[in-house]
Amino acid sequence: EPVFIALFAVMLAGDRMTATGHVEIASPQFTGHAQSLSATFRLRPNGASNAAAPGGTGSTPAAPNAAPVAAPGATQPQQRYFIDTDQMRLDVFLTGQSAVPSTLACEGHVVLREVPLVATDQQPLEIRGGHLLVDQLDTKSPHITLHGVAPGQAPRSAFAQLAGRGVTVLTD
Repeated sequence: EPVFIALFAVMLAGDRMTATGHVEIASPQFTGHAQSLSATFRLRPNGASNAAAPGGTGSTPAAPNAAPVAAPGATQPQQRYFIDTDQMRLDVFLTGQSAVPSTLACEGHVVLREVPLVATDQQPLEIRGGHLLVDQLDTKSPHITLHGVAPGQAPRSAFAQLAGRGVTVLTD
């Protein structure tokens, strides 16, 4: 009796990752720590626009200043960032062999510090607060929202601080 074997090309890709405990962050752009990290990954076909963010509807028009997805190692960044937080959530687009972050959310004791890789006379940027949301990371114009209090804390019980370039701003 003949035996038929069907072969299928299958690509397996995880759609999320969760880490708890003392999580070390090490990437070309970021280093730091978090007590918990969750990342969600979405496949984006080659040539797709940056308009559809994870969790979004995809109906938003592409930003006119959207950054092209560059091959890893194509350009060297001028700075890195150190981040320390209690909880971190990251949404990432996977395009070919590239991983492009689109949204970062941090909750609880957030510190984000610029680490210049080249000598400069400017004060590095430092952000402190209870809740930080950075979206549109996959464009040249990311949008940052910072709150002094973390979710669940009493309103106006903590300040957010943005310091750098000779200016310090405190807000609730």
